[in-house]
Amino acid sequence: MEKIVGGGEENDTQNNNPPSTETPNPPNISAFRQEAINTVEAALNLEPKIANSDLDEGCRQWKEQINAANDEKDIDNIKDRVNLQTEGKDAEALKKQLEEVEKAKGQQSYEDNQSAIDNLKNELAKKVSSEEYRQIIVETIEKTLTKYNIDANELDSEKITDQNQVNEIEKKVVKNAGEKGSQKKLALIFSESQQALKSGKAVEIKKAKNKLNNFMVSTDIYEKYLFSQREAEIKALLKELENYSSQKTTNPPSKFP
Repeated sequence: MEKIVGGGEENDTQNNNPPSTETPNPPNISAFRQEAINTVEAALNLEPKIANSDLDEGCRQWKEQINAANDEKDIDNIKDRVNLQTEGKDAEALKKQLEEVEKAKGQQSYEDNQSAIDNLKNELAKKVSSEEYRQIIVETIEKTLTKYNIDANELDSEKITDQNQVNEIEKKVVKNAGEKGSQKKLALIFSESQQALKSGKAVEIKKAKNKLNNFMVSTDIYEKYLFSQREAEIKALLKELENYSSQKTTNPPSKFP
């Protein structure tokens, strides 16, 4: 709803009002608006999908509201109000929605929707017992450990003792698993690459190159961060593998006539 400023007929000079100090929109506000729109659309398209007509009446014009907003905080508020509206859904529907959402864990889209996902979890926690909700989170964590090839004993110690801490502890465990899993994966790739160079086998060298290349273009946020930290080291190893392959191709073993 627009705010109306001023109601008199006199101009600023007559009523001694100071000149307007309104600042122009920041140059990136359009990009910020579009990013918010993309985030909301992605959230509404999560299974089970939510149509605009399913939203609260005050949220159905969310796109127009975002486009009319000139402040990043206002845009974020509109986005958070709309994202993953869960009112009216029963426990089974919320569980199914959470299961679909969790498949994107480790991707930037999951991080961008964090506030909406927290809202979804909070709604689910209200509709199931404390023990059932705890078990749902434990199963979610176990899937994350499997995804990152991490055993529970490899994690930093975290114990769920308070229902109110369940969600926060899960975030810590997931972050810990993502970081340690990425480090473990890269260490294994490095080890396999060194063994491939020692063996000189073209098949093994090609396999190592593919794994390094895949790690470099990974969309997983933990692998992307680790790559940014060790980019020079990773690229040096890849170059070594490529040079070895090139030497084997350009310098075939001599044959007796």
